[in-house]
Amino acid sequence: MRPALERGAIVLTDRHVDSSVAYQSGGRGLPAEEIVELSAFATEGLRPDLVVLLDIDPAVAWERAQTRVEGPDRLEAEPAQFHRKVREVFRTRAAAEPSRYLVVDAAEPPGVITAIIEDRLEQLLPRSAREAKEAAEQERTRRAAEEAEQQEQQARRAAERAEAERLAEQRKAEQEAARKAEEQRREQARQAQARRAAEERDRYEEQKAEQRRRAEADRRAAELHDAQLREQAEADAEHRRQIELAVRQAEARAKGQARDQATRDLNSRAESEARTARMVQAAMQQRDAAAASDPAQESNGDAEKRPAVTKPALTTPTVTTSTAKTAELRLDLGPTAILSTPSNGHRHHDFDEDDDDDYDDDDDLPRSRWRLGLGRRKS
Repeated sequence: MRPALERGAIVLTDRHVDSSVAYQSGGRGLPAEEIVELSAFATEGLRPDLVVLLDIDPAVAWERAQTRVEGPDRLEAEPAQFHRKVREVFRTRAAAEPSRYLVVDAAEPPGVITAIIEDRLEQLLPRSAREAKEAAEQERTRRAAEEAEQQEQQARRAAERAEAERLAEQRKAEQEAARKAEEQRREQARQAQARRAAEERDRYEEQKAEQRRRAEADRRAAELHDAQLREQAEADAEHRRQIELAVRQAEARAKGQARDQATRDLNSRAESEARTARMVQAAMQQRDAAAASDPAQESNGDAEKRPAVTKPALTTPTVTTSTAKTAELRLDLGPTAILSTPSNGHRHHDFDEDDDDDYDDDDDLPRSRWRLGLGRRKS
């Protein structure tokens, strides 16, 4: 291998150190460290740049080996447990060095497996002059295509940017219009709310004013009603007093008339008795004069023929008032009326309660009705 590698050849083998380690340590159970050291001593540290591991289920590999004409070889004839351990060691080493291993699923079709391996070898092996020229041509084509694609992409991106800018401007304009509309709507809502609040406030103030007016009207009506009740009560009291005064005045007038009538009767009777006395006195004087002029007639016993004249006795006349008959007093007493109050705040009275001339102190009528509230009020 070394001379071939030194002259620049590419060496391809179907087995190397990795196979020895897998079959000896995995299949045979020998220590892996010792196999690795012995292989490194034998190859003087030469290791392959790429290990292609065709991984497959041992059962499928066994079926494939049975279809060959020559049949399975000595290693392929080992039992399935042997092949499972070998596979496990291969997969473990590939997982430990992924840059040096290429694991290919051997169950894939041969063309797929070949393409996978060729792709990896193109990355690993140096190119020839023809391959380099083809690669350069492909590179130029690729670059031209990439430049064209880049230009197309740039143009597309420019168009997209322009479209995006246009859409952004449009969205911005729409957002601005929406913002203005929202601000206008909010302003209208705020104004409407302010109007409603003002209306509510005005309505509340009107209600309060109306309540105050009603309360004031009720208060005034109550005061007026109370004043009317007081005035009515005072008017009733005044009317009762007027009635009482009229009754007492009528009674006083009736008593005065009775006294005057009694006085007139007494005077008339006294005058009549005085006239009678004067007549009797005149007759006596005439008799005395006649007797003085005819003394013989008196002495002859004519005294029996003269009528006996007795001088009436002067007696003190008595006045008898009859209480059998009650005088009918006609009083024009109308319904109770509210009397006008003078400007000085005192009521006008047609009489003076303190005037003794309006009341008869010798009134002998029952006083119970005055005690029932019909008499004079005591201040």
